[in-house]
Amino acid sequence: MLDKVIRVRNSSFETRSSKRDDEHIERLLRQIASALNHAAHETEAQRDGLRRRLDAVITQAAVIGGNDIDESLTRDEADAAVLAASDVEIARAEAKLKMLEEQLSHFAFLEAALHSRFPMSKGS
Repeated sequence: MLDKVIRVRNSSFETRSSKRDDEHIERLLRQIASALNHAAHETEAQRDGLRRRLDAVITQAAVIGGNDIDESLTRDEADAAVLAASDVEIARAEAKLKMLEEQLSHFAFLEAALHSRFPMSKGS
């Protein structure tokens, strides 16, 4: 009896057609390429927004800091505190920008690796 069950199940087993396999892989590759593209665009948007904010802080610091040699001797405490805080924020923003650029480089590498390993993904 077990023989009949096993034979019946084995006789109905079929694999996907190669066309369906190809379509499935192409769909998965499109999803991967789309995820990489989305991650890169999100990272670029974050980088661009941070650059704009950093430029604004640098401009503000330049205005407060002035350009006279003895400006630092006559600067009031409030302006000095703003400049000190700006220095910290500028350093943090520059470090974050560097990290975002590295991430973008990694995403580009992953995309190139995807296309080199799966040439059919280039149309994605």
